[in-house]
Amino acid sequence: VGVASFGETFAMLDDNDNILSDSMLYTDPRGDEECRELCTLLGEEKMTSITGVKPNKMYSISKIMWHKINTPEIYRRCTKILLGEDFIVYTLTGIRTIDYSLAARTGAFNIAEKKWCREIFDAAGVSLALMSEPVESGTYAGLITEDIKKLLGISYDIKVINCCHDQVAAMIGSGVFEKGIAMDGTGTVECIPVIFDAIPNDPKLYDKGYSVVPSVNGKYACYALSFTGGATLK
Repeated sequence: VGVASFGETFAMLDDNDNILSDSMLYTDPRGDEECRELCTLLGEEKMTSITGVKPNKMYSISKIMWHKINTPEIYRRCTKILLGEDFIVYTLTGIRTIDYSLAARTGAFNIAEKKWCREIFDAAGVSLALMSEPVESGTYAGLITEDIKKLLGISYDIKVINCCHDQVAAMIGSGVFEKGIAMDGTGTVECIPVIFDAIPNDPKLYDKGYSVVPSVNGKYACYALSFTGGATLK
């Protein structure tokens, strides 16, 4: 079973894996002030060059900061922060791993070094221990647990794989692996991604709202997004 999911949104869990609050979608306005604070501390251009996304309240790190400031009683109880993919992987296997492409949708992932950016987490006052281990897309996470087997009424093993952000999954399904090919995906968001061999460093790209995430085969996916394009079409 391969697990892919949409980005940004996360669940906060306590020691007993209870979900502590409702999750915030990328459209939720909370996190705006926190995003501005991060930009003041680190610089918008620097954050963009590290993460491949221009800082915005939609990304997870700003909303995690919002919780830390506005719901401290919940944040104090939080021992794990999981996005969609790693939440499902963890639920099925007990292993906390997240692939690079989804980790990049937090706004706090170093897309060149393929690891969490400690400088951003320190500026946000958020512990890296809350986050799952980043792994390459397609990495084997583990087998489903015995409890899950009982819940499903099965006796055989199922392997669980960390896949990717939903847009990268759609690119793979559409055969977009090399430069010169694009995909138009219309879910809620309309996304038109292309492939780059390396991280583009043109600031104009990010100023126009494009974002970059690690893809498969060592390449990078560049997204052009219309946040309501798919919803409007439907």
